[in-house]
Amino acid sequence: MVARGAAKGAAKGAAKGAAKGAAKGARAPKAGDISTNARKRYYRASERYLKKAEETTGATSKRYRQLAKQNFDDALATYDPKNTQKYSKPIQRLANEFGYDLEKKRELSTDGSYAERQLQHREMRQKRAIADSANALASRLQDEDFRREREAQTLFRSSEIGRRILGGYVEVWREEATVIDPSTGEAHIDTSKVFQALYKHFGVDNLADLVEKVEDEIGETLYDMDNPEEIYETVKLKIQSKTLDNVA
Repeated sequence: MVARGAAKGAAKGAAKGAAKGAAKGARAPKAGDISTNARKRYYRASERYLKKAEETTGATSKRYRQLAKQNFDDALATYDPKNTQKYSKPIQRLANEFGYDLEKKRELSTDGSYAERQLQHREMRQKRAIADSANALASRLQDEDFRREREAQTLFRSSEIGRRILGGYVEVWREEATVIDPSTGEAHIDTSKVFQALYKHFGVDNLADLVEKVEDEIGETLYDMDNPEEIYETVKLKIQSKTLDNVA
């Protein structure tokens, strides 16, 4: 009887301890945990793309390197907007790889109003990067269609690459995407129609296939990042020489 009571008490005590431990282990994640986890997803994705860049050549290699750089940019965006945190060793290694001066990244303008706008931009950028970080997980990228579309979206987020494609193919989409506001009579560009026109031109229905088609036409120059303005004009002329006759 005593043994049974002792066993019952021990079981009750163990259950209580286990429940207490589980509750303690299941604490809500702190903001710092969320940003740190997001950062790890991005810099690990950057490292994976760098490895792929080393294993491939030509336009494919340059595409992977550009994806590595943009994932690294997203990793940096997860830091505190005031940039008071210490940079981790993986971040420092990647900064060296891409030639980034991390101390300059910390700087804020001495102009009070401009510095405030800088902080607001960094805060928005941080929120966006953290919210999207789950899509950088290796497990998510095992789905081929998801991976290709995400990579295309990432490339288009690059101001240089998106600008080169849209600027180069302007004759393809301008007429179809130009909309007149009936209330003001002013013309503006409907972005959704820009992509509809480009999809129609290439005979595709998604961004991944669109980027692949452009890469086939332009080659590795599409991803060159030295002398961006010069490359922009080179890409634009190359695109237009291939498309103007077909559009006219």
